[in-house]
Amino acid sequence: MLTFPHSEDYGFRLRGPNPTLERNSNELDFYRNYSEVWATNGARIVVLKPEEPGTLATCKSVTRFVTHLLISSMEAGMRFCFESGKGALALVETPKNGDKDDFLDLMIQFLGNR
Repeated sequence: MLTFPHSEDYGFRLRGPNPTLERNSNELDFYRNYSEVWATNGARIVVLKPEEPGTLATCKSVTRFVTHLLISSMEAGMRFCFESGKGALALVETPKNGDKDDFLDLMIQFLGNR
């Protein structure tokens, strides 16, 4: 699980199964600012519907792409597919009991590559 502090200085690059929290740079695929999370450098986000499985096949096929999400709209248990600009795919989920006002916890499961 990655814990993002309430600032715009942190994010991650998705290059394999263990992304780590990094200080914001032009190299990141995903970062948090104070009120939103952003996909950058060609990365994309697709919010999954509750009935959609969080699988590699689903993340390859869904096309409701967005580049950012308001943190205030992120609900506990929300899942989304994340695709880096290099084609790496992950399932991202907000924990069911997290408080996102100070910190944003995200569970990131690397699924594979496009």
